[in-house]
Amino acid sequence: MDLFKTTFFIASNFRYEQRRAESTLASKYFAKRNFEIARINPSIYYEGEGDHLKIGGVHYMGYGKRTSIKAAKELSSILNEEIIPLELVNPYFYHLDTALGPLNENTIIVNKNSFSPEGLSILNERFTDIIYTNEEDNRVMAPNLLAWGKDVVMAEGISSDLEEAVTERGFTVHKVLMTEFLKGGGSIKCLSLRIN
Repeated sequence: MDLFKTTFFIASNFRYEQRRAESTLASKYFAKRNFEIARINPSIYYEGEGDHLKIGGVHYMGYGKRTSIKAAKELSSILNEEIIPLELVNPYFYHLDTALGPLNENTIIVNKNSFSPEGLSILNERFTDIIYTNEEDNRVMAPNLLAWGKDVVMAEGISSDLEEAVTERGFTVHKVLMTEFLKGGGSIKCLSLRIN
């Protein structure tokens, strides 16, 4: 939904009106807890944490169907850090966190059908260990995960190949049934807000 840094909260500018109240409520919640609320230009769509992942100290932003490429410049100005934009080209996997799941700063799970060739090239340049999903994994949005230390929470229904690839790297996979939430276009990560 929204991303914040220390006591800093960046409000989302959702593309669709049905979701805009979420940003208002989240901003009020964090303002009451003395977070500084930052906003990007209201004419620029930015769907928050769904399209913004910080991996190993580097900010990655997905853009395409929901978030505008112009949000990268705005975020860079707010955070005073580089933002690496990654173009999302699959209309079903329209948020970055449905296509890219970090296990740690070097290892990521990727749905390669979600990215432009340039986006895949950037990921290949920046990560030393990439695990690609297959169609079975994509049906349950496998990259939409939560990793904490050596524990990884993923949707039930991932392929045995993916589970084996993750466990071979020393992680323990915890599977959760996400059938109903998947109908709305999300999975594990979409049900969380990481507080750094």
